[in-house]
This record gives sequence, structure tokens and C-alpha cells, in this order.
Amino acid sequence: MDAIKLLKADHDKVKKLLAELESTTERGVKTRAELFATIKGELTLHEIVEEEIFYPALKAHPEAKEIVLEGYEEHAVVDRLMGELEELSVEDETWGPKAKVMKENIEHHIEEEEGEMFKQARQVFDAAEPEDLGMRWSGASRRPAASSGFPSGADTSAMYVESNVDTNKALVRRLIDEVFVAGAAGAGDEIVAPDFVPHSWPGTGPGPAELKSAMAGMMRQLRAMPGRT
Repeated sequence: MDAIKLLKADHDKVKKLLAELESTTERGVKTRAELFATIKGELTLHEIVEEEIFYPALKAHPEAKEIVLEGYEEHAVVDRLMGELEELSVEDETWGPKAKVMKENIEHHIEEEEGEMFKQARQVFDAAEPEDLGMRWSGASRRPAASSGFPSGADTSAMYVESNVDTNKALVRRLIDEVFVAGAAGAGDEIVAPDFVPHSWPGTGPGPAELKSAMAGMMRQLRAMPGRT
């Protein structure tokens, strides 16, 4: 499958999660918090793989450079909004409206990518390039495992990049399920590379300890929810 189709599949998954988040209420705090954690994990994964593989390839074509730069900026806006949401209690009266703004920004970004950006990509890429990018996305090429602090087989200096993407996606999903949703912060020591920096949390340093510190506020919110121990 080519990279554009893979991007579209990711978009569809995120849009479904956003629709589920929008339907939650202030009373459904546990569901809202868990959905947000899942969305943040999915978007972080999507952004990093997109920025490591698809954007640089497209930006190499001068006629597509401007729209790619816009894409980077739109990622930064969404990252900022997600960071602000993490600082708020999901029970805060401003959380829902801010989440709606985040959703609108993401949907606008998806619309632009699937419209003008994908159109330009089809125009400037040669016939083989989308498939080649898709192969890189799905892990057909590999980088030396020695460059990574992950368990054997996961090869990245920033949690996950183009090579061995399937393995790295599994690690990210484990991070979401065990650390963010289940609250098992200690699992991060096994999953996160020493040099991993969560760029969607500005000001956070590298490594598991920094990641656990950054997510401490969200975990406190989860533990304070009614019915959650």
C-alpha cells in the first residue's frame, strides 16, 4: 500500500476517535480522559512517522514546499492544544470547548492534507515513490538496532522512525495502554529509550524519568476521578 493510502487510513482512525471524544460529557470523566490519552498517542505516532518519512520526501519537490511547511506548523498548533488540555482537569468547564477547538484544527489539517497536499504529492511523485514511501512506513528497511535504547528489534533514537515501524507502533500502543490508560508508570522504563524526547510536551527532557514526570499531572487527574483507584 502506498504512503498516501496509509496516511488516509490513519486519518480515518483519528476522526473516529475524535467523534467519540466529542460525544463525551463532563460526567464521563474516565471515558473522556482515556479517549484523550489514546488520541494523543495516535496523533503523536502519526506526526512523527509523517514528519520523518512523508513530509521530507514531498518537501524535496520545490512546488510542494510551502504546503509541507504549513503542515509542520499545523502539527505544532495541535501539539500545543493537546499540551494545554493535559494541564486541565477533564472536569474543567473549559476542557470541552478546548477539545472542540483541537478537533476542528485536526479536521482542518486532515482536509488540507487529503485535498491540496495529496493532490500535489500525486503530481510531483513519480509512479514508484508513493509505494517506496509506504514500504519505508511499514518497516521494509531497517536501521541498526544499536542506535536505539529500545528493546531488541526496535530501532530508533526518538521512540520510532521510518524503519521497523510495525514493531515501534506496537511499543507505542503498549505505552498508551499500560502507561497512559492503565496508569502503570513503571512500564515506561521498559518501553522508552534513554534519548526519547516527547516533542508534543514542550520543555520535557529525554528519557523515561522525564516522560513520567510530564505525565504525572494527567495520572493525578485520572486517580482523582470518581470510581477510579
